[in-house]
Amino acid sequence: MLFLAWIGCAAPVVPPGDTGRPQAPAEREGHATETQRRAVSTRWPADRTGAQIGGALAPAYEPSGITWHSGLGALLLVSDGGVVSRMNLDGSGLVNWTFAGDFEAITVVDPTSDLAYVGVERPDAIVEVDLAAGALTGRSWPVDAWMASADANQGLEALTFMPDGAHPYANGTSGGLFYAGLQETGDIYVFDVDLGASGVVSEVDRFATGRADLSDLHFHGETSVLYALFDTANLLREMTSAGATLAEYSVPGTEQEGVTLVPGCPRSTATVVIAEDAGASVKAHARYPIACP
Repeated sequence: MLFLAWIGCAAPVVPPGDTGRPQAPAEREGHATETQRRAVSTRWPADRTGAQIGGALAPAYEPSGITWHSGLGALLLVSDGGVVSRMNLDGSGLVNWTFAGDFEAITVVDPTSDLAYVGVERPDAIVEVDLAAGALTGRSWPVDAWMASADANQGLEALTFMPDGAHPYANGTSGGLFYAGLQETGDIYVFDVDLGASGVVSEVDRFATGRADLSDLHFHGETSVLYALFDTANLLREMTSAGATLAEYSVPGTEQEGVTLVPGCPRSTATVVIAEDAGASVKAHARYPIACP
């Protein structure tokens, strides 16, 4: 129950019944069809071995989420032991901040800001971290009213932010929408979060991926591709912002829990970083193909 101590008192959560989200989202144009969800995976298209850049992490560190902060030019990681970390793409410059909670994912809303947003499990929530201060701001947004799972260890596992104009929905309150993944079912939930008011959040939509054990999400702004990582299946799926499958690749390694792409445009390839919840493994794989506009 340590997590509850720093969440603090939050404003009332918008009731699930008042979200006004469209019905039958998976049947609307742009959402993944059953045929698309059965797309045949192909071999890993980038450097397979990858460069191990997690060597400075403690051996007990369990990477559970990762993202690239373009404004800082650095990677942000979280451990399910409640640690937020920053390090350079080569693994140098490691800084750790330790809190309480089961941290499973991390994303950035504004690359010019020092704020980051962490996906927390048990209970499922989004919390705000000030990287400059190395502290939680005290603002949080519970989402467990929607992301209910039979197993408390199979809750919110993935989180990414998608700015307005990139997603198919009405503009969000804070310049975009959060996409959160439920590990148990693989469903993706779309939330409108008021970043100026702790606790104020509403569900916009949800859609199925057709695969369980969704372990991370990453939106690549340069190409408008949404990436979904599936741990048990060892797969990385490329999707549209509405959930339609574009491609699916077998991922090297095991226990993959974090994925992010480093900006690569106008080149035709980028570096993709995969974090594994085993042996503090964080590997940078060069030459991952991207389609720049």
